[in-house]
Amino acid sequence: MTSKTDEVLTMTEKVIPQEPNIDVGAAKPPAPEIESIQSRKDGTYVVTLNGYPYHATPKETPEVFKVVLELIEAGAEVTEHVEPELYKPTPEQAAIEEYDRLRGVADFTIAPLQDAVDLDEATAKEIASLKLWKQYRVLLSRVSSQPDYPKTINWPVAPA
Repeated sequence: MTSKTDEVLTMTEKVIPQEPNIDVGAAKPPAPEIESIQSRKDGTYVVTLNGYPYHATPKETPEVFKVVLELIEAGAEVTEHVEPELYKPTPEQAAIEEYDRLRGVADFTIAPLQDAVDLDEATAKEIASLKLWKQYRVLLSRVSSQPDYPKTINWPVAPA
């Protein structure tokens, strides 16, 4: 006669096949999948590793660097790595970007001060501050008429 436990165990063995004893410590992780290799002038490589860009160097990433060298020896295609160009604005673009940034700060500061004046709720300090910020904003608007603009710009100083 079999017990309920024996019946459940027998059913489980039929549904889930039992695998032989495996030494988990002996299992190796899957090898990295390198999809492209680009050489850099400094002797390192930029590779696409498991779908992501990766910088393979002998010091920082020796395991991947070794795999890259083995792939190259086995005939893998290697292309030259071209460093991406960083955005470098022209002097005029830089001036416009800085103007926009400073103007945004001025507008953000002026708005609640002007609201207080419009609602007849401004203190004497707020009225004085509003005048200084509006004067600053006017000076900002005149920056582009400076003689050496955009190469040399004397930016006005924002009120404290």
